[in-house]
Amino acid sequence: MVYDKENWTYNDETKILQIKRVKELRHYMFECFNHYFGVFRNHREYKVIIPDSVVLIANSCFQNMDAKEYVLPNSIKEIGLSVFYDNPCLKVIQWPSSVKNISEHAFEYCKGLREIVLPEGIEMICDYAFDGCQLLKKITIPSTVVEINDNAFQCCYNLKRIQLQEGLQYIGKFAFYCCGLEKIVIPTTVEELGEYVFTDCKNLKEIHVPRALYRKYVYSYFKSNTHAEVIPYDEPMNLSTNTIAKPEIITANTIETTTTSKREFKSFNGVIRTNLIANKKKK
Repeated sequence: MVYDKENWTYNDETKILQIKRVKELRHYMFECFNHYFGVFRNHREYKVIIPDSVVLIANSCFQNMDAKEYVLPNSIKEIGLSVFYDNPCLKVIQWPSSVKNISEHAFEYCKGLREIVLPEGIEMICDYAFDGCQLLKKITIPSTVVEINDNAFQCCYNLKRIQLQEGLQYIGKFAFYCCGLEKIVIPTTVEELGEYVFTDCKNLKEIHVPRALYRKYVYSYFKSNTHAEVIPYDEPMNLSTNTIAKPEIITANTIETTTTSKREFKSFNGVIRTNLIANKKKK
């Protein structure tokens, strides 16, 4: 059966929600659709096709939907807040290259989301964009991203690996709070780092940090409550292999000879590696 409404049609057999050729999708536009098909008909995992006439998707437009897939055309210029908030059936989605920011709360609590493709041109991942995406395993951060804001990947328990590109300038507080990360390389272009970025990342073993950033935010790293090794480095790392020149290991005895005060190191549980001490000994 096909249901024909003012702005959309729905085919009950193909499970396709086809939006008609409109310019804007309003706030909570599909709230009634979701209620009727989700509650009364117990209908889930349908496909939503958005035509290339659409330039704006307003706040919370698809909130609480049971769609498994959205087709997002590059005609879209703006996507509002919480637009896919709490879509439990959504597994994979490709963000349109025409929209430069992943909006606040865009995919928050999309607990079934496993993979998302972010094209080149994306500049910012906003607050809580992927908060609570518990099954998210794969995401590619393009080189055009300059900011990852507060709580962006909070509680992404299955996100074990993520590659941050040179060009990234800012990582907000709690950005990777309680994630499944095992190793992270912070690019040399990062200038600002929020507090508690890696708090409760229980699987995190290594944090590779540019030396200049390490000196600036050493106390913030120690608030991370992890037992990871904090490894400062001087030159840009080869992010495809995540390798750098073999470093020396600083022990508790040699820490006192550095210019960093002893007080700054008291809270540290890991191992800090650097070549500075080795160079001093040679002299």
